[in-house]
Amino acid sequence: MEYNGGAVVAMVGKNCVAIACDKRLGVQAMTISTEFKKTFQATPKTYIGLPGLATDVQTLYVVGDLFFFVFCCFLKYAVWQSVGLTNKQP
Repeated sequence: MEYNGGAVVAMVGKNCVAIACDKRLGVQAMTISTEFKKTFQATPKTYIGLPGLATDVQTLYVVGDLFFFVFCCFLKYAVWQSVGLTNKQP
């Protein structure tokens, strides 16, 4: 079996937060990369840390980015509809 993994740690303090992770991508004891991204910005004020299987991390990042884009389009359309601009398409 070949596994990727990692660690993500987060803390909150007075008027601050921090999230940290390792950047190693490896297969068991062999290191493939030391620059593998595991923390991502979800919104301007929200970050997410994704340790685990590298393919799962990449899938969640891509699907999450697509979901956020669709949600923003829906939200924009809902705002247009609420102010009477229903002839505009998202």
